[in-house]
Amino acid sequence: MKFRPGVLTLVLVLAAAGIAGADETTFCNAFITTLPYTISTQGHYCFDRNLSTAITTGNAITINSDFVVVDLNNFKLGGGSAGLSTNTNGIYATAHRNITVRNGNIRGFKVAINIGGNTANSGGHLIENNVLDGNTFEAISLVGDTVVVRNNTILNTGGSSSNPNMVTGILAYGDTTSLRDNIVANTFNNGTGSNARGIYNYRGLSDHNLIRAGAVSNGYAYGFYSFFGGYCRDNTVLFNSTGRGYVNCNQIGPSGSNYTTNP
Repeated sequence: MKFRPGVLTLVLVLAAAGIAGADETTFCNAFITTLPYTISTQGHYCFDRNLSTAITTGNAITINSDFVVVDLNNFKLGGGSAGLSTNTNGIYATAHRNITVRNGNIRGFKVAINIGGNTANSGGHLIENNVLDGNTFEAISLVGDTVVVRNNTILNTGGSSSNPNMVTGILAYGDTTSLRDNIVANTFNNGTGSNARGIYNYRGLSDHNLIRAGAVSNGYAYGFYSFFGGYCRDNTVLFNSTGRGYVNCNQIGPSGSNYTTNP
């Protein structure tokens, strides 16, 4: 059987269109359409619309199971209408394993993504490809062993009226953490005598991140702050007249592999 050139071209175009139109929602077990929402069984949960809530405490999305994917599918999860005094988490889990959060725009919460527990009951988490803008205390807070945070853009974290100090863009507390290829800009505090930290890595490795230090009313603006064995390499920290841009971690690789500049 022979295809005429025009027919073959049409077949190829239609095939390519089908591939280009593919969407991760194909693999969803359920769609999150209202807030607050509780996930009680493992599966792949997706957004198909922008969602917002004005609750001032609790969680917009609570995960009560292991092996959960929350795919926001490039939609928004918003909590900004609760104001700067909010104590609400955007996505919350504790003492669960193998949680993935991806492809979301999460803004206006005290903590955008808050996954807690300890290294015995929490780990295997993946946080990727999110934009976290205007959260008031922490953008990402993870506790657990073997967690990966990659390709996220984190902007303008700070301003909480209930916790104005020790504001952090990414906090990872546990063993074998990998924080890479993230952009963290303008993490700030408006309290006194304390710090703002772009990335706080308790253990593990931070590499190939770009950080612009934010403003502090008193204290220090850290690009990185590592504790008890955190390592960093091949990162860039930019700062300005109101930020101080300190890098505080165990540097590995050639001297100066973490580049700090005041543009």
